Amino acid sequence: MTRADSNCTPPGMPVIMGVPQYPIEFLFTPGRVTIHFEAWMQWRNIFTDGRGHPADLDPTFQGDSVGHWQGDTLIVETVGTKEDLGLTLLTRGSIPAHSPKLRILEHIHLDPKNQDTLIDEVTLEDPEALEAPWTQRLTYKRSRDQQLLEFECAENDRNPVDASGKTTFSHE
Repeated sequence: MTRADSNCTPPGMPVIMGVPQYPIEFLFTPGRVTIHFEAWMQWRNIFTDGRGHPADLDPTFQGDSVGHWQGDTLIVETVGTKEDLGLTLLTRGSIPAHSPKLRILEHIHLDPKNQDTLIDEVTLEDPEALEAPWTQRLTYKRSRDQQLLEFECAENDRNPVDASGKTTFSHE
């Protein structure tokens, strides 16, 4: 099996929230929060219009996210993420994979001490892959003058994947 990131496949939820080298844009609109990622030019919808998760959910990279506001905090539940993506990047290897029962809970809010810092408190619950919930706190710094750039992974793919699925690095 080849690594998804070696073949330009987006990492999906929750890993994409923790990719530090690429900016993220949060768009807060009535009934929905849209997160636009420069990396892999992905987007994520968090529906805040009161809907629940669909009964016949097909797993996707970003899963299905529904949320509600509790004061100034956005509470989000995400289910239905693709299983084969693994969580190694976000969890630093402590959770290599997850089951279809993965539930991602987020509490997203501004830092009360610095309104230019957004905090995402992420909790992963998976009764088949985890003995206990796993948590991580992600922080984002606001940049009002930056815009997302076009991202095309394959266009700059100088590092091929070998037969074992590992990325080889070119020294040119």
